[in-house]
Amino acid sequence: MSVQKISGASALAVGLLGIPVLHFAVVDVEGKQSASQYLAHVDDHYLTTALAGGATLLLAVALVVHLVLLRYLGAGRPALADAATAVAGFAAIGLVLSGAAAIMAAYGAHEGFPYEAVRPMGLVAENLFAILIPTLAATGLLMAVLGLRDNALPRWLAIAGAVFFVVLTLLGVLLPGSAAILALVWLVTSGAGLLLAPDRMLVRAYEGPAR
Repeated sequence: MSVQKISGASALAVGLLGIPVLHFAVVDVEGKQSASQYLAHVDDHYLTTALAGGATLLLAVALVVHLVLLRYLGAGRPALADAATAVAGFAAIGLVLSGAAAIMAAYGAHEGFPYEAVRPMGLVAENLFAILIPTLAATGLLMAVLGLRDNALPRWLAIAGAVFFVVLTLLGVLLPGSAAILALVWLVTSGAGLLLAPDRMLVRAYEGPAR
């Protein structure tokens, strides 16, 4: 499998699995409970939350693979590729910290830790990934440039990248935490685009016609 296909498959996997995994990694879907009710609720869902937290860490690894390979694919524009993948890397950081916080919150409630120790971890697990994952907008900008300026990606994928870049950036700045699902939709779109695009398209764009 080519680098382009692996990058696309990684993005597609994160996008498709992100919604169910992150849903179960949310420590408390009830909200507005007393301290004892909160701890009991988290303890009741200890195993599910801990497993989902671990799965979130795996999603972060898959996202890092996608970004590293996307940086390689964007070698024709190294400065932009470096900046875009570095900014998008905050989404992976958000997944790592949210997954780890979900595991710690679940473990803490199960082991009888006080509410004051468990609740902050729950808040991190529930909110940090949603706040940071819109930074994936940067990959939309990269793909837009690669497609529209360099003809290195299909035009439809480049236009989609430009649209997602604008929308995710605006939502990430103006309404933090509201663009998580849209960011996962972008991962599905970009992953599918990389899987469907001809492998030689990027090579021809930056190395000239194949001989």
